Amino acid sequence: MTHHARLNWIMLSAIMGVLIFLYFRPQLQDSRDYPIFTNSAAMIKTLRLVSKYGEIALEQRHDHWYVTKPLRARPDAEKLKAIEKILTAKSQQRFPSGDLARYGLEHPYLELHADSQRVAFGGFAPITNQQYVTSGDTVYLIEPHYGLVLPQQVDGLVDRRLLAAHEVPVRFEWENSTVKRLDEGWHQDVIDARTASNNAVLQQWARMWQTAIASELKINPQNPEGSSIKVSLQGGQELIFRVSRTADAIVLQRQDEDIGYQFSAETGQQLLDPGMVRID
Repeated sequence: MTHHARLNWIMLSAIMGVLIFLYFRPQLQDSRDYPIFTNSAAMIKTLRLVSKYGEIALEQRHDHWYVTKPLRARPDAEKLKAIEKILTAKSQQRFPSGDLARYGLEHPYLELHADSQRVAFGGFAPITNQQYVTSGDTVYLIEPHYGLVLPQQVDGLVDRRLLAAHEVPVRFEWENSTVKRLDEGWHQDVIDARTASNNAVLQQWARMWQTAIASELKINPQNPEGSSIKVSLQGGQELIFRVSRTADAIVLQRQDEDIGYQFSAETGQQLLDPGMVRID
């Protein structure tokens, strides 16, 4: 047998060996996903986050979530999505919860309660860096981003926007002026009609209210004794904002919340006076 023939025979034998191995090897069983929460996410009505900083409670009302403890506020939409993702999280590994200290779960740094179910967050697996969580009498391993994005303090959960996406203003009233949306557009009533802004300016001003994001939040601010502005929403709800000023900032406090929304003096003044809005 020639040298080339021997090489061809060796290569053919190797290929046949691989094919035989692939044909006869045992098939791996499909990995199973274990849900962390047994309750349906769509049916959950209350949430609680418990950590060394205290307790944050949320409640669903009319298909919208609200922070109810330690203060009244609206949760940030992105932070709320992060919580909702955990409610549908699944794990491919689970263990009996015999030795909680082994998993860093004897004294968990954070607990998430969804209605009556509790999930606690503990340590991390040394090789995969997945996080140990416990629910009932079972420990699970999940991806670390689920727990790391959860806020432990309420100011990390509160929405910085003056108005929620579903809160559509149709009327503003303050001092000696009223701005209202009519069939033909926005209209301003003032004592001196010559100072009224036109429809384009008022439309941009109303949109500014819907999109305004505070530069800073004031938790449980003192109730200011300054002016106020009433905002009527589509659907009939009315909101009152109390106004306080400093040399370089304006704070608008929603009376249905325990939050003050701070803006720069320039932005705050535009929110309070449509005549300050400029259209390029």
